[in-house]
Amino acid sequence: MGYGKASAPPDIARTSIGVEVRTADVQQATTDATARMNAVTAALKQLGIADKDLRTHNFSIGFEQEPMPPPQPLQVEPKAATRSAPGADATAATTVTAPATPRGYYRVSNMLEVTIRDLSSIGRVLQAATAAGANNVWGITFEIEDTDALKVKARQQAVERAKQAATELATLAGVKLGKVISVSEGESDSGGRGGSMMMMRAAANEDVPIERGELTINYGVRVLYDVREVDKD
Repeated sequence: MGYGKASAPPDIARTSIGVEVRTADVQQATTDATARMNAVTAALKQLGIADKDLRTHNFSIGFEQEPMPPPQPLQVEPKAATRSAPGADATAATTVTAPATPRGYYRVSNMLEVTIRDLSSIGRVLQAATAAGANNVWGITFEIEDTDALKVKARQQAVERAKQAATELATLAGVKLGKVISVSEGESDSGGRGGSMMMMRAAANEDVPIERGELTINYGVRVLYDVREVDKD
């Protein structure tokens, strides 16, 4: 069994940017959210984000009810009684419970997945989005868009290490390696994606500092050899 790996800096980043509006009127909430999202989208495009790198991935409308207040007792004066039982007070007030009125608001959320290809602009993108009205930013994921070259490098390293390990094991066991019977491989992609999670609910006054780091592709190869005894003189 041999393992190989290859690393490189990420070349794209993805983040979810959106708006959330809460009002008692659903139409007003929808209108406000739409206007704010249009402003956010326009700001992103002004920074060079292409249409193909903007994708709406969530839109929701929901009603959230506030906790109901406890029932409030009311004193109601009864009508004059025509007949009363002996000793009864015909003018006594009656206590009733007033029903609680449901209270709450409508929440409209619109989230946009943004692919950022100029990693030096990540901070500016986040700042511009929040300045334009975005109040939700969820997650920053760094990726390597094309990992083929890294996979080739990691695979080559894995095969070399598998052969080296098999040779060492054969020597320790007192046998020689023969022909290769089978080869199987399995990619363990721990680095095509990666990043840090964050949430923003307030506009930033400066570019947001972002560290991109480095991503790694891991590859494993299992090589099965035929073995034979060592020739003895």
